[in-house]
Amino acid sequence: MMKCIIALITLCLLSFQCLFAQQDSLTNMSKIHPHQALITDFYTAFANADADGMIACYHDDIVFHDPAFGTLEGEKAKSMWKMLLSSGGDTTKVIFNNVSANESKGSANWQATYNFGPKKRKVINNIA
Repeated sequence: MMKCIIALITLCLLSFQCLFAQQDSLTNMSKIHPHQALITDFYTAFANADADGMIACYHDDIVFHDPAFGTLEGEKAKSMWKMLLSSGGDTTKVIFNNVSANESKGSANWQATYNFGPKKRKVINNIA
């Protein structure tokens, strides 16, 4: 029971942290590079399980590389997010921070936790 309470408190704190980070991002949006705003929009959509919002951030000629999916281009890369978010159900949780970008590159640290596959195996991806 105590572990459940601690997990719930932690989840609430992470949710508040994400909300405050997103509010700060919106407040400072006019001061940041457009690519940084795009990355923030992408991960905000990811955190909201909004595949269409994520896809809207991609160029039509996107080339996506991932060890699990290999190289996906164009519509295949976009469709991957719809599949991933639909298979995770309501269990997908995403947090992100340290978004930065300039004319030639951009980055963010993020963590996604979700259930995947027929057995709904818990997956935690930490990307820094």
